[in-house]
Amino acid sequence: DVDAFGSWGHLKDALEVVRPGGLLYLTATGLTAWKPSRSFRRLGMRGRCPPQETLHDQMCRALVWHTVTLADHVSLVAEPLFTLYR
Repeated sequence: DVDAFGSWGHLKDALEVVRPGGLLYLTATGLTAWKPSRSFRRLGMRGRCPPQETLHDQMCRALVWHTVTLADHVSLVAEPLFTLYR
């Protein structure tokens, strides 16, 4: 269970310690709270930060994309099971 609070530097390490067939739960409580444009760029997204109406949805998608991409870089496969924003 990982809540990065906007800092994704340790996500690769978290992926590497998950056993084959295991689950990694990611939460992002502070993803859009402070400087959402900075968080958006740190997740590897380019272009403008999404508007407030779609910000949470787009950030969630960016986090999933970032996680899957990092897993691929360390020769792992990450498959999102679900995402939830409320």
